[in-house]
This record gives sequence, C-alpha cells and structure tokens, in this order.
Amino acid sequence: FGWKPLGKEMTITKTRGTSCIASIDGLRPTEIYRRYLKVEPDENFVYNISEFPLGIERQGCLMARVPPRYDEEGSIYFSSDVYEGEKIRLTYAVHDELLRETAEAGLEMWHFAPEAMFLVACGNRTIFLKEKAHLELDSYRSFAKDLICNYGTSEIYCYQGRGGVLNSALVALGLREGEPRMASCCGCPFEKEQPHRVIPLSERMATFLDAVTRELSDSNREMKAMAEEARAASRAKSQFLSNMSHEIRTPINAVLGMDEMILREAKEENIRQYAESIRTAGTTLLSLINDILDFS
Repeated sequence: FGWKPLGKEMTITKTRGTSCIASIDGLRPTEIYRRYLKVEPDENFVYNISEFPLGIERQGCLMARVPPRYDEEGSIYFSSDVYEGEKIRLTYAVHDELLRETAEAGLEMWHFAPEAMFLVACGNRTIFLKEKAHLELDSYRSFAKDLICNYGTSEIYCYQGRGGVLNSALVALGLREGEPRMASCCGCPFEKEQPHRVIPLSERMATFLDAVTRELSDSNREMKAMAEEARAASRAKSQFLSNMSHEIRTPINAVLGMDEMILREAKEENIRQYAESIRTAGTTLLSLINDILDFS
C-alpha cells in the first residue's frame, strides 16, 4: 500500500448502501476535504485528493478508499465497500519511500523465483507517482521478463482473512511449481545506487511530514504510557486510602466505645471532663476518616 495514517481518526456516521459515505463525524465528506486539504468539490476533485486516500483498517490490514465522484449533497462514492461506524483517517505517502517499499517487495519476489508474474496496479498510484510510476513496474520487470500487468481503480486481494477490495495498492502475484531454480550466480537486480538529484519541494515537505508524524506518534505513545502510569498510581493511592480508612476507623470506634463506658461509670468530675474531650476529639477524627473513606 505505502500510504501512512495522518491526522485524527474520524467515524463514518452515515452511509447509503455499501459504496457511499453521506457523513463523516456528522459533516459532509466534501467538507472534510475542504477543512484539511482546502480542496473544493469541482472538476479537479479526484486529482486534488488522490494523494491523500482515506484509510480504513480491517483485521489489522490498512486499505485505502479514494472516491472517484461526489454529489451535490457532499456525499462521496467509491468503487469499493465502506460501512457505517468504521473509523477512517486521511493518509499520505512519500514518493521515494513508496518506491523503496515496492523494491523491497520485489526483492522478496525475486528470492521466490516465480515462473509467472502478475501485477495489478491501481491507477491512483500512477496519478501520485507521475513520471516515476514506471519504476514500480521496473522493480519486477528486471527479473520477470514476461510480466503481465493490469491497471484498474480497485484491486481484489485476500490472504489469510485479511484484505478484500483494495484501492491505491499494488498487488504482485508470483507463481511457480516446486522449488526455486534461480542460478546462484545471477546478480541481484536491486543493487543499484540512486542517482543524485535536486529533490522537489513537494517531496521534501512530504518527507518532513513523515518525520514529524512518526515523532508525534512516538510522543503520543509515550504520553499514553505516562497517563496509564498516572492512572495506576491514582488507583493505588485511592485503594491505599480506602484500606487505611477502614484500618484506622476500627480502633477509633474501639476508643470511643471505651470512652463511653468511662462517661457512664466515672463519678469524678475531672475524669468525666477528660472523657468528654476524648469523645469530642475522637468524633471529629472519625468524621474526617469517614470523609476520606467516602472520597476514596
């Protein structure tokens, strides 16, 4: 896939059928694109949003959704399925990073030594990569001379219960019979030094966004861990206060009970005054302990 989640998680709050989103977080979907990308629903809508597919995670598999059309009500339509209640986020990609991931996947396929190779590439990747789009195919053509490639708007791929109707993805399928028979002397087609070049501003900004997003994700994980530690400490403190309140209240009640016996049986006035002071102080202390117990 190659795109990474960006920004906050949103919820599909209304759908029409299984291929139309009518609202996201209670807003028109086109308003989401206007808010975060400054994209208006016009004749250039698809080209302006294609670099930022909507990402949906299902069973641990992140897949994209790019709407090829919209309507006057601000709803967006897809060639693949979407469901009410699903969580979605905008995603982004960096050209060189996406091509690097493709090359790594191609290297795995090269080691597999397929006897037949099929590629299904989403047209949205071509829109995103532009003049670099051919490099993805070159990663496989370098060792699969009879490569069969197809372009489309959606890709269908499912493996071990993950996947389904995809979008913005590159599906590579290699087939062989028996064990690989690649010659050991055959050089790796991926060991090529990248030429030096002037990097366009858009790529530099995308790389910067990638680095900042990773750092922010790491910071969020650290803050979440710190918050959980603080909650655990708070729970431990409350439990301690609760237990101590019970432990302290028991002997105080015993003291007050003994003091009540002194008040009933003592005849000397000074002893009774001492006992009254004990009862006043003990009652006040017990009231404080009860308040702590109620609070904890």
